[in-house]
Amino acid sequence: MLHRVRIGFTDLAALTWLPGFLRDYTIERPDIRLDITIDMSRTLYQQFQDGELDLVVIPQVPEAFAQPGVEARLLEEVEMAFMARKHLVDGPRPIPIATLERYTLISQGKRSGFAQDINRWLSHQGMAAANLTADNLLALVGLVAAGRGISVLPSLCVQRFAREQGLEILETTPRLPTIGYYALYHGGVRIRLLEELAQRLGDAADFTRPFFLSEKHSVS
Repeated sequence: MLHRVRIGFTDLAALTWLPGFLRDYTIERPDIRLDITIDMSRTLYQQFQDGELDLVVIPQVPEAFAQPGVEARLLEEVEMAFMARKHLVDGPRPIPIATLERYTLISQGKRSGFAQDINRWLSHQGMAAANLTADNLLALVGLVAAGRGISVLPSLCVQRFAREQGLEILETTPRLPTIGYYALYHGGVRIRLLEELAQRLGDAADFTRPFFLSEKHSVS
């Protein structure tokens, strides 16, 4: 019997561990067909609420934890950091976050859960909201590499493929919080299948290594 699971991911998963997971899981479980959606986390969560997706891998959504019938499994905590083109930001390190307000802040848009979490945290530090947005993560990195501004990015992943583009991590005080990525799925008659899938996703999740870099390149 072929089981169909509709599952949603953000572009950070698609850029890192998802391709390897799909390759291996297809071999391991030929009885399960995964229908994949890649989108912004808020869009995925809305589709999940509407019953259009069975499982989503997204940054923490506080309201989901209070919703009856929704199960959550933490996959990984992702380290975040300010990044900029080298020599764009002067001064001693670590940098007080308040001093970064004079630079253009680039962020993903309102449909990004992690951008909302970071913007909320930055507002508590007295920083204004981003004044330049790019929903696509690679496009955002490109704007930062071009020197158009600074951005909060998943540091371990981005520094692996952006180092040659002249990007640097800006050590700040206080440091940015990590962002938890969760597998959310509905309880019910298929909960065992979804629990097993969420566990397998947790085993595979590695948001630090871009899939398109070789082992040698990614650790250099």
